[in-house]
Amino acid sequence: MSVDYYFKNRLSKNSKELQQIMDKPWLADHIKNGHGPLCAAYPQEYTSEGDTPSFMPLIRNGLEQHTDYTLGGWGGRPEYKNGDKNSLSYQWWQYREAGSVQTKVAIKHVDEKRTEIIVPDNPGKQLHLILELTDNGTPNLKSYKRVILNVN
Repeated sequence: MSVDYYFKNRLSKNSKELQQIMDKPWLADHIKNGHGPLCAAYPQEYTSEGDTPSFMPLIRNGLEQHTDYTLGGWGGRPEYKNGDKNSLSYQWWQYREAGSVQTKVAIKHVDEKRTEIIVPDNPGKQLHLILELTDNGTPNLKSYKRVILNVN
């Protein structure tokens, strides 16, 4: 949705109410003017950005999505998909700086989708493993998944 209710020379299909809060006057009154320097620096001329799902987990609403994105929340539940059918490579590694287990853990099948480790005998400590996923497209896309193990 852009200003004047048009986007790429097409009339907006949004309701009139929604169009009003996405237009320049509403943006000026409710975002840009009189709400501090950060709002004044808002670079867009309209309010529809499409990145709401990215920011929703930042709001502590009791759904605890900020602790585990797979729980889902207001912005939905992100999924890893390989829609372009590029081949994927896997790399598992220990993130020692984030965990309290400082012993280097032997990771079996380090370049496969599933891995195995022997959990060290460090009760009360945390072990962080990272799965780094890379496709072979141009450019290469990367995604990460963290696994946190609480050692008992």
